[in-house]
Amino acid sequence: MSDGFQADTEALGRAAAQARQHANRVERHGHNLDSRTRGRLLGKGKFGQILEKAVRPVIDSMISDMSRAMAKGHRSIGHGLDMTKKNIDDAEEAIRKSLRSQPRGRDAIQIKLGQSVLGEKGMRDVYPGGSPPGSTGCAGRATARSGTWIPPTTC
Repeated sequence: MSDGFQADTEALGRAAAQARQHANRVERHGHNLDSRTRGRLLGKGKFGQILEKAVRPVIDSMISDMSRAMAKGHRSIGHGLDMTKKNIDDAEEAIRKSLRSQPRGRDAIQIKLGQSVLGEKGMRDVYPGGSPPGSTGCAGRATARSGTWIPPTTC
């Protein structure tokens, strides 16, 4: 049987908080850049005035829009990680609750490894070599310990 896998929900929570912190930092950097560039002349004379009127709105828009969009992306990642953490925690609690309600000891249902329906032989009992007679045996298999897929080596 597989050893299973684990999801570190505490790490998900830390990563979500970190994503929100990054969003705040991006916004601060955007405000700092905006305050340092606003009011500065892009050139002198008539050419400078033309540049100022044409380019300044684009620069100001880029600074504010880009920092806002990046911060929104970081917040969205944080929200997604929070939702993933909540879903994993809810699923684990549902599994724990289900296992607590199952009968134990001699009243418990006994199913063998590979058996899909109680009272029927499992596929491993029917085909102990791993493949039905007459098949090429090229279907590949999953290892019993890790659940890792092993592709067929010969066909």
